[in-house]
Amino acid sequence: MSSAKRGERGSRTEEVYRFLLDAIKVGEYGQGSRLPSENALATKLGVSRPVVREAVSKLAAEGLVRAEQGRGTFVSKLLTISQLHFSPIEGVEDLIAWQDLRIAIEQEAARLAAERCTADDLEKIRDLHLKLINLAKVGDRAIDLDFEFHLSIAKATQNSILVNAQRSLGEHIRNWMSTLVRATNPSPLEWPEYRYREHLAIVEAIQRMDPDAAAQAARRHLENGRTRLLTELSGARHS
Repeated sequence: MSSAKRGERGSRTEEVYRFLLDAIKVGEYGQGSRLPSENALATKLGVSRPVVREAVSKLAAEGLVRAEQGRGTFVSKLLTISQLHFSPIEGVEDLIAWQDLRIAIEQEAARLAAERCTADDLEKIRDLHLKLINLAKVGDRAIDLDFEFHLSIAKATQNSILVNAQRSLGEHIRNWMSTLVRATNPSPLEWPEYRYREHLAIVEAIQRMDPDAAAQAARRHLENGRTRLLTELSGARHS
């Protein structure tokens, strides 16, 4: 598939994702209700089934819908959109403020994950870490995997409230990552390098069940991301 076609498909996926997200927000698809089939949504929205599938998978990763084999896809009982209400991001200052919240939530999630994670939790965290660093392209898929990596750490806390908080921040986290990627424009080599180094520190601390080191690694990773963004923006203003 050409890069143009991949970009077009990614754009269509985002449009379908936004359509479904808005429909859930306003109650068109209420809690516990079944979404239309892939075929029905594809026909209604004029897109392909793979586009619909990717959009629904994105909702599932955020915990907004769940698939039940043989029955369909349902709006989850834990509808985090209605549980936490956040103002929209309108500028860099808002992004910085949201990063403060991320640091508060995610460093504690890493600490608790180091104390409570199961073997399955650790395997999931490591698997997402490897998938992310092996990506050849810095784009939407990398951003989605990065979000899933951090969400998997929240899940390892065995604390559903922390998981819901992380999921509710999903849109804002993706906005942060997209802004960071656009500002820093990392090469396919640079992205895995700092992501590998910083994520690995978190993974290893959780693996050896070192809560303080895990919290410190998570905080360092998020603060480094903020520094990278501010450095690039400062350079752009003075160029």
